[in-house]
Amino acid sequence: MGNLHELARRLMALDDRITACMKCGMCQSVCPMFGASGKEADVARGKLFLINNMAHELLKDPEALADKLGRCLLCGSCQAACPPGVKIMEVFMEARELVNAYIGLHPVKKMVFRSLLAKPGLFNFAMRVGAPMQGLIFRKTGDAQGTVCAPMLNFMLGDRHIRPLAKKPLHAVHGALDEPRRAGGLKVAFYPGCLGDKMYTEMAEACLKV
Repeated sequence: MGNLHELARRLMALDDRITACMKCGMCQSVCPMFGASGKEADVARGKLFLINNMAHELLKDPEALADKLGRCLLCGSCQAACPPGVKIMEVFMEARELVNAYIGLHPVKKMVFRSLLAKPGLFNFAMRVGAPMQGLIFRKTGDAQGTVCAPMLNFMLGDRHIRPLAKKPLHAVHGALDEPRRAGGLKVAFYPGCLGDKMYTEMAEACLKV
């Protein structure tokens, strides 16, 4: 981030927004990340502590800070359980934006975010073409969830285990519905999202059955 004064202003604004946190730990009981790891750094209270010292952490190790802030599903459970009502999701998103603005995005990430994700038609085409060839990049991890990893993409994904792309996306099986809101008398609509459409298709199919 070129403007250090703007960075300082936004950091101080973040500090003001988290002063209401009482460190009570209510977020701990509802956080899925903490339930999986048991680490204080993975719960909202721990991340808010990092954000409170964000200026120091940015100078010390910005990549580690980005990794810790990225270990959040943004499910909102902590915010819903927060007694003083801290807008935790807004704080987390602002902090992530600040860190990425400070260290900069990898050129490949910029290309994906700006050229691919912003164009749904192109994104769908790329995923459909990439599914049969994903074995060239992804390697099976052998775990019970059937996840894969991508050593070649560690610079972008980190050492993450993800679900492989479905052989056929959900929209190719069921098509899409686009009609005026009041037409047809529909009472329920299902939006699978990117993951439900391209990775967790069996979960999306189960939702449709329900």
